[in-house]
Amino acid sequence: MVGEPPCGPALVDDLLSRERSRILGATWAIIRTRDDAALSAVWARLAEIEDAVDLVDLGGMLALNGRHVTHAVDRVRMHWLGECLCRAYLDHEMYDPAKEAAYGHVAIVEEIPVVVHGRPWRPRRICACAACGQRYDVTEDEGHYVWWRWRRAKDVEAEASASVPTPRKVVTNPRSPARARRRRSSPSS
Repeated sequence: MVGEPPCGPALVDDLLSRERSRILGATWAIIRTRDDAALSAVWARLAEIEDAVDLVDLGGMLALNGRHVTHAVDRVRMHWLGECLCRAYLDHEMYDPAKEAAYGHVAIVEEIPVVVHGRPWRPRRICACAACGQRYDVTEDEGHYVWWRWRRAKDVEAEASASVPTPRKVVTNPRSPARARRRRSSPSS
């Protein structure tokens, strides 16, 4: 794991500060951590935190920063409900698999090369959650910023198998001349 887990009371203080930079710093700390004490401290004052954060203009140019705060609050609720925090990967595009692996949250078990228009592109990564073992198929892309799409690996496999065309069943006429010729030329038993 990289670095020390965040201090729960300090996170709460930052979230209640009504200062955008402190709120966003605490938000990203919550998004990065799986520390029980830190998440429990935030949970204990969650209603108060949500009220305080609602009063602050969090800014954001390409995407509103408030969505990151909402995601962090959702993570705190997932933790309180006893759900594995890897489920949060499905709802937010800022989880870099390399960083998640460095934090010890996932293991990158496979990298699948991707070629776009004859040129190598960022590989797909198959990641396994360190806590529950759930596997994810992660693609990386970029627009105005780099982002990652996490999908359950079993869902990706199911989509891929469903999209494979099945061959048409060929029905032959039992009385066709071609079938009669095949019958006559086959060795008799």
